[in-house]
Amino acid sequence: MPTPDPRIEHLLEVAGFGEVAKIRHFKIDDCLIMSLVERWIPETHTFHLPVGECTVTLEDVALQLGLGINGKPVTGPTFFDWDKLCYELLGFVPPKGEALVGSSIKLKWLRDRTIALPDEPTKQQLLQHCRAYILGLISGDIMPNKLGNKIHLMYLALLADLERA
Repeated sequence: MPTPDPRIEHLLEVAGFGEVAKIRHFKIDDCLIMSLVERWIPETHTFHLPVGECTVTLEDVALQLGLGINGKPVTGPTFFDWDKLCYELLGFVPPKGEALVGSSIKLKWLRDRTIALPDEPTKQQLLQHCRAYILGLISGDIMPNKLGNKIHLMYLALLADLERA
């Protein structure tokens, strides 16, 4: 993800995504990955290391990404009028087929559409830009799909109130 606009950094913090927004691309060590793959035991979901077995827990992920894991579970309906939801929360309606595929939005289209804020944005524009940025974080860094090119709009509904996100 590109660096967030400084004017939405506070909103990212309020929504709990401030630390995740600081994640940048890093070089993947192929040898390390191969070593871990060789030590993975799928039956027990653990790594077998010379010092014993270990596994990755939700707490490990939360500490690495700076995401809160305490509180209510993230749940909600997944059937919405996607055009209306996008217009209300993002400020635009993605064209069906070109950007909106079923109930998912193409990430590249979303990024291209939300690159820059005006010089003096309204609070509404800041909130809309922040929601689009968080969708990019979810799809690109937190829970990417196999191709890393789309994000389900069910997450957008959860971002309606950024203070509760």
